[in-house]
Amino acid sequence: MLHQYFAPLRSFSTRCRVHAVGVVGLCWTGAVVLHNEPPTRERLNMKFLIFGMLVLIVLFVVVAVLKKKQGGGDAASATRDLRRKTPLTEREQGMFFRLCATFPEHVVLSQVAFSALLVSKQQATRNGYNRKFADFVLCTKSFEVVAVIELDDSSHKGRGAADGDRDAWLTAAGYRVVRYANTPDTGKLLTDLLGAPPACPSRADRIE
Repeated sequence: MLHQYFAPLRSFSTRCRVHAVGVVGLCWTGAVVLHNEPPTRERLNMKFLIFGMLVLIVLFVVVAVLKKKQGGGDAASATRDLRRKTPLTEREQGMFFRLCATFPEHVVLSQVAFSALLVSKQQATRNGYNRKFADFVLCTKSFEVVAVIELDDSSHKGRGAADGDRDAWLTAAGYRVVRYANTPDTGKLLTDLLGAPPACPSRADRIE
């Protein structure tokens, strides 16, 4: 039964584990020896002393483990290699601002997880799209999706099959997916996404 109390010792260093187990072993051995000897007042006192030491050791281990758990988060985070990162690359920022300027009456979202766009009761299906993200999603003010927009860069060369698989997840749910190799002008965006040419030149056309 005592093993459940000393199990937390595994998280300590090897030296601490050896010392703790050694002390407990000595106390336990002494208790067994005294138990086999004829009872006397001195032996009874020694039994109580050994039992008290065992209780103190268990309490010490429990307190140490609790303290380590409370402070473990800060220590672990201090050793992690964490750095800040810009959410969008310069190229993606250009596309984002172009979309916002072209569709002021719409909502433009970026880096949208597929799990925010798709739902399935099947775990195997969810596993297939859980780690995928869409570059941009154009929505109405009521957050109805108009189109999913992908901005392909040089890393997409030779990845037509993979991109097609990504698009298939979205099109299967009824979404429209539009891919661009470069940031298009306002006219093309309006025609491609809304089917309407611009009424007049827009400042968005001058965004590079």
